[in-house]
Amino acid sequence: MKSAAPCSMQPNALNFPAKSWAGVDDSAKDLVRRMLTQKPSERITLAEIAKHPWVGVGVRPSCLIIGL
Repeated sequence: MKSAAPCSMQPNALNFPAKSWAGVDDSAKDLVRRMLTQKPSERITLAEIAKHPWVGVGVRPSCLIIGL
């Protein structure tokens, strides 16, 4: 039996199969979508990743990257 891919990417869309991604919150999926954007000029930058709401979940402010 062929297993489902963890995610599948079409030219302009990234789909997350419910079975594999059921426990992943929407903010994390948003970050993955933005990191996997096909067009580099539209892809999220490292500085934007550091400021993304999902990145800071459960992290003490003293542990956050400063200066990005």
